[in-house]
Amino acid sequence: LSGIVFCVAPFMLYQKYNSGLSIAIWILLAIYGIGCEIISGFCPLNENKKDEDVITKIHGGASAVGFMTLLIVPLLLAILQVVVGISPVGAGYGYITLSCDIIRAIILTPCA
Repeated sequence: LSGIVFCVAPFMLYQKYNSGLSIAIWILLAIYGIGCEIISGFCPLNENKKDEDVITKIHGGASAVGFMTLLIVPLLLAILQVVVGISPVGAGYGYITLSCDIIRAIILTPCA
């Protein structure tokens, strides 16, 4: 059920702003909903950690792709708030969210 919500709910964002960013957010959240929620729900993890079967690999791959797309969505939402910025408060929230997302990317980026 939650996978369907993640696929359908961003359509409201697209209807409200009708921009390329809202389409990108819609696509990314749909990928998350399909990968992490729907496919992972149909392909459960194997309880035995030593044995990896095809279903466990499908679950792991779908979850990885879904969560990778979910990492990009807050950045796009912050940019959308700044660009649309109906009010100065909305643009201010966008700048705060954007700066927090940049800090998150710096912290989570491994030092190579």
